[in-house]
Amino acid sequence: MNYMHKRQSLKAKCIYRKLQISRYMKCQQLKVYRYIIQSSSPKLKIGSVIPIPEEQVSTNNEKGRTEDLFELIRKLYFPWAISRKSALFVVPYCRELVDNWIRTIFRNNLVKYSLVTLELTGDIEWHDGQHFTLAGSKKCVKQKCTCAFDYWSKPFNTRPWDEILPEGLFRGTAKIIKVEDFV
Repeated sequence: MNYMHKRQSLKAKCIYRKLQISRYMKCQQLKVYRYIIQSSSPKLKIGSVIPIPEEQVSTNNEKGRTEDLFELIRKLYFPWAISRKSALFVVPYCRELVDNWIRTIFRNNLVKYSLVTLELTGDIEWHDGQHFTLAGSKKCVKQKCTCAFDYWSKPFNTRPWDEILPEGLFRGTAKIIKVEDFV
């Protein structure tokens, strides 16, 4: 293992430990990443603010039904939590964790995306996105409900750090401070 890879891995482990401690937090000028598929977004400008969605409408497909189920579990058992439907999704400021997300979501497909560095001021909650990914592969509603409950309730230390997909649900002001394009 070369020096740079060890250093990146250590940074990811440190971020993972911080997320375990600060799952729900108010933030001011917190740096995070957000990946955006290039074909689906207008040109991003440094200094502009990314709007936080009022509420994202679910579609009539498996992902939409899973989102609806997660929202139902949140409303019933975790009403204080930030809704996935009215949050801006972000990733911790660690390139290694972004790479894990890209590999998980797009598998072996090459996709053009922009990696946007944001400066956040507002409220953020960190969750293990692996629970949502797992729920999408389940056919049984009871198993999907278990995944949803785990998403909202389980701390990060239930799995090894390199198996989690930390995602932040953010409400507040998200200012663009850097944009990088990747294939």
